[in-house]
Amino acid sequence: MSDSSNLSRGNERIAARLRLIGPGQRWDIFEGEATNTDGLDAFCVVSRELPTELEGFELRLQKTHRIPEKLGHMVECLLKAKELPSWLGAFCRPGSMVGVRVCYSTVPGVREYYYQRAGEGMNRSATGDFFRNMTCSVFGLGHTPLIGATAASLLTCMIALAATPFLEAGPWKFVMLALALTASLACLLFEKWAHRYYVAEDPREVVLDEVAGMALALAIGGPALPAIFTAFFAFRFFDIFKPGIHWIEESGWPGVIVWDDLLAGLYAGGALILAGHLIFFIFS
Repeated sequence: MSDSSNLSRGNERIAARLRLIGPGQRWDIFEGEATNTDGLDAFCVVSRELPTELEGFELRLQKTHRIPEKLGHMVECLLKAKELPSWLGAFCRPGSMVGVRVCYSTVPGVREYYYQRAGEGMNRSATGDFFRNMTCSVFGLGHTPLIGATAASLLTCMIALAATPFLEAGPWKFVMLALALTASLACLLFEKWAHRYYVAEDPREVVLDEVAGMALALAIGGPALPAIFTAFFAFRFFDIFKPGIHWIEESGWPGVIVWDDLLAGLYAGGALILAGHLIFFIFS
């Protein structure tokens, strides 16, 4: 059986998925073809071709194989490959705060095939799954490669901007709070379903939590255009780099999928208030 302590590079994500569909650690990871599946509830084959079908198992999920890379290294390699000047990657230097952020790069032509023992999958409702998927992914934005969370945050700001001509500051903030609350409740309600459906502990496809956090930041900052603009960048900063936020991700509380985004929204809103007071103090 597999032990996550000695998994090869890039397999940590695979192991996390298998834990959701293979209870009791009865899972394994294979390269090319599955060899010994006796006693397994689930397994993953990392391969360039669709593996041979095994009796007693059903293909549950296919994913592009990704491996962890530091953002700075990814940008550096991209610039070299495209023969572009290195100074274009100054903001993402390998040793900078941005550059050391771990991302996942696609391995061309390699896919992950997840198999589960027949009869142990979740009961599915096509209509229900479609509705929940559209809700959690915010009309499919979560399926956008790399920028799904940013796109959902930007959509929230666009909704906020669209509402400014029609609402005074008080009602506008109430609408943003209501949006944050509604999105948070939906995240809580669909969290367990999302774990099973996307087969991930923190599915990247779920960006409804970004809507909740962004709406909270906007409600604190207010409807002025500079505040909305600043709130967007402040929220993305706190949501991506998570200073002082990791503890809530490790709490194990129900709904942890959204708590970190709400905390990022709270930090972003607080930063806006402090910046406003500072500007007033300087220029008054």
